[in-house]
Amino acid sequence: MTSSEEQQTAAIVIDEIMKRLDEQRLRQTIDDPLDAAASSFQLEEQPNVTPGLFHWVLGDFVAHVYESGLSLRQRLSPEQARAEAISLLNAAYQGVHGSGYETALIVAVDPALDGMALVLARLTETIKALERQKYTRWVFADALEPLDWRSRCRVAETLLDRLSPFLPPELLRCAAAQLADEIPALITKDLGTNAPFQRLSAFLSMLGT
Repeated sequence: MTSSEEQQTAAIVIDEIMKRLDEQRLRQTIDDPLDAAASSFQLEEQPNVTPGLFHWVLGDFVAHVYESGLSLRQRLSPEQARAEAISLLNAAYQGVHGSGYETALIVAVDPALDGMALVLARLTETIKALERQKYTRWVFADALEPLDWRSRCRVAETLLDRLSPFLPPELLRCAAAQLADEIPALITKDLGTNAPFQRLSAFLSMLGT
């Protein structure tokens, strides 16, 4: 394969990843089905939310959303659904008042709030974020793992060329081979999301650049 052909192949790989990770596509494939599933959940009004009721509603909600809102639908037993709900709450609520479950319970039982609905809305957003992370990891793995080292270096080189006006000088001084394992962070930067790009700061510090 000539250098020109390698460059063209690298551009195709990058463009395919970008297309798969387009924000509109993420909303259509992940967010919208989850929003529809959450909206279709029947939450009966209760004068008082007890810890026992809270526990059961959480499990029912997660079971419903996982079965009707995920692209790879899952059927959870009641016990599995409640355990998953608690795990999600611990990710969703990271306050100073205790575990995520305990913090969510405080919100749910507050008579001044529509607390149960607020907790379920937070759960929905947490599930969306986790599903986006899973999907993004799959996109990168599917596109990059089949490539040999030379091809990955060519992809990194192409990204450096594309992003050169927006990257710090110390990063531009890196050889493509140094960044072949940082392609996801570079592409995420190209998409306008800075969080995964922070890995590169640590990487640069290790290089001493």
